Amino acid sequence: DGKAVYAYKATVNEKVVGTASVTITNVNDGATGIPGQAGADGKTSYLHIAYATNSTGTAGFDVSNATGKTYIGQYTDFTSADSTDPSKYTWSLIKGDKGDKGDTGNDGRAGKDGVGINSTTITYAISSSGTTAPTTGWTSSVPSLVKGQYLWTKTVWTYTDSSSETGYSVSYISKDGNNGNDGIAGKDGTGIKKTTITYAVGTSGTTAPASGWNSQVPNVPAGQYLWTKTVWDYTDKTSETSYSVSKFGEKGDKGDQGVQGIQGVDGRQGIPGPKGADGK
Repeated sequence: DGKAVYAYKATVNEKVVGTASVTITNVNDGATGIPGQAGADGKTSYLHIAYATNSTGTAGFDVSNATGKTYIGQYTDFTSADSTDPSKYTWSLIKGDKGDKGDTGNDGRAGKDGVGINSTTITYAISSSGTTAPTTGWTSSVPSLVKGQYLWTKTVWTYTDSSSETGYSVSYISKDGNNGNDGIAGKDGTGIKKTTITYAVGTSGTTAPASGWNSQVPNVPAGQYLWTKTVWDYTDKTSETSYSVSKFGEKGDKGDQGVQGIQGVDGRQGIPGPKGADGK
C-alpha cells in the first residue's frame, strides 16, 4: 500500500521503558503545485530517562546510573540535556517486591557408606633393579643394605570394604668410589633409617592438612577425607615425604530386612527333681 512503519524501543536492563514509531508513505509525483509559504523550522524530540529509589524521584535521583534503583522516570521535550528536576519525569516501579518463599524441596537420596583405611602395612626388600619391584623377599624390617643394589619400600593400604592399594618407593644404595691413584674413596650409600606414618582428617581431597597429624587412624566424618603421610628419614639426615588420601562417603540407604532364620530344635526334657517328703 506504499507505506512503511518503523518502530523504536528504549530498554534499560532488558526492560522496555519507552516506544516510538514513524510511518512513511510512498506517493506518486503529481503536477507541480503552487509553492506554499515557508514553514517553521523543525524541532528534534528527545526522550529523557532518570532513576530513583522512590515514586517521586526525590530519593536516589540519577540520570545515568541505574544500579540499586527501584524506579525509572521519563519525559520528552525538545532539549537534548537531561533535566535534574524529578518533577518533570513520570515515574514507574521497575523492581517489584520480593516474592513468597518457595516450598521446601524433597530430601535427596542418602549416599553410600564411606570407605576408610582399615590398616597400613609397610615391608622392605633388596633388588638389583631400580625399575621393577621384587616379587619375593619382602620383610617388615629394613634388611641389610647391599651397596650397588636398591632398597624397595612397599606400602599396602587395606580399606574397610576389603579392597586395597599398594604403593612403592625405591632408593639406590651407592657403591664406594673406585680407588684412583690419588682419588678419594666414594661415600657409603644412603639408606632408610626410619619410616614414620601419621594420619589426619581434612576437608580437602587435594591439599594435605597443615595440622592434626596422629599416629593412630582417627574417626573420619562422612564426606571428609583421611590423609596418610609417610616420612622416610635417611642415614644422611635427609628425608622424603609422601601422601595418600581417601574420601569417606555419606551414609547409605538402609538395607532390606534379612530372611527369617530357621526355627530351632526343641530343647531336651530336664532331669526329674528329688521326691518330696511324706506329709504329716
